Amino acid sequence: MSEVSDFYTSSITDDVVAAIRSTIQKVTSDWDIDDLVLRHLTLASDALESEKAKRTTSSFRQHHGTLNPVQLDKAKSLLSEKAFAANALIFAATACSMSIGHFERCFKVSAGMSPHRWITHVRMKTAKHILMSTTKPIADVAAQCGYTEQCHFTRIFTREVGMSPGAWRRLLNNLLRSP
Repeated sequence: MSEVSDFYTSSITDDVVAAIRSTIQKVTSDWDIDDLVLRHLTLASDALESEKAKRTTSSFRQHHGTLNPVQLDKAKSLLSEKAFAANALIFAATACSMSIGHFERCFKVSAGMSPHRWITHVRMKTAKHILMSTTKPIADVAAQCGYTEQCHFTRIFTREVGMSPGAWRRLLNNLLRSP
């Protein structure tokens, strides 16, 4: 994987951190500086060094901009579980401790599809199962799969499957009855 290039890994080298520490020591020996200021400068230097070390580790580079395997599994599970609710994305993003926008980007990189696409896939899989195993009207199937409008459900189903839900059900029934 390519080296992460950002402020912490490209601009701040060990020489810079050493120079900051050296300057702090020189200032404290030459001038009468407040202990509080000294403490804050030292804490800032330590934090900078710690952040640089964290960002250069392989685990940070490996998961930078992606979900780690635990987060991905949790997100997929929650999105599948809550696919029929309007706020599924909020649940998954919150569970991964991310904003919705950042979660969407990371999920897409990690799973190979957007969260919306994942939810649509889950909804269509459920719709196919319901259409195959029941004789419920298409409007009821649409509502059960989280769509408020039958026409929207039909449009999405047709785009994803290649035929309308009614045509898909008839085709499946004909195939199952054929000797």
